[in-house]
Amino acid sequence: MIRRIKIFSLLVLVGLQWQCKDKYTSPYNAPVTGYLVVEGYITGNGPTRFTLSRTVPLPNNGTPLPETKAKLQVEGDNSSVYLLIELGNGVYSIDTLPLDPAAKYRLRIHTAGNKDYLSDYTPFKLTPAIDSISWTAKGDGLYIYANTHDPSNATRYYQWQYDETWKYTSAEYANGVYQNSPPFVVGRPPEDQVYTCWKNGASL
Repeated sequence: MIRRIKIFSLLVLVGLQWQCKDKYTSPYNAPVTGYLVVEGYITGNGPTRFTLSRTVPLPNNGTPLPETKAKLQVEGDNSSVYLLIELGNGVYSIDTLPLDPAAKYRLRIHTAGNKDYLSDYTPFKLTPAIDSISWTAKGDGLYIYANTHDPSNATRYYQWQYDETWKYTSAEYANGVYQNSPPFVVGRPPEDQVYTCWKNGASL
């Protein structure tokens, strides 16, 4: 029985070594300019931001090209219109919008190539207040939990974004600074301390 298992394993290894790769040909014929990719969403709880880019044909190892010089605006079925500002590198943004929960909104895009794109109207849903926030530290990172509820059961899916600030310290405390003339080591003033540092970031 043991000899049969060894022979079978050897045959499997030989078979794996003889495998070959098949070339994949995409069935899609993308336009020369690539397809327009729109990333973002309309919100009334913070800045509305969209990123526009173009796909690259297969095979291609290049990065998607940003879609610049486009005109973006948020339109409401209540005749409201809000223009987004181009920030560069294909990013368009506007500060918090005064959206009406009784209205529906859509995005209109007019590209530099004179092409127009229009999304469907979508109702604006108010986000319920956060009931509580907790966190748990694990080996692979820090997990943050936000609890909320909607008594009217109008909203069921949520996406939370947040800004984070980390405080960290160096392994050793340096209370002296070296200089080229005597005395060679002088005390470090409080405004130049490097023991405690702060780092800000944004959630993914």
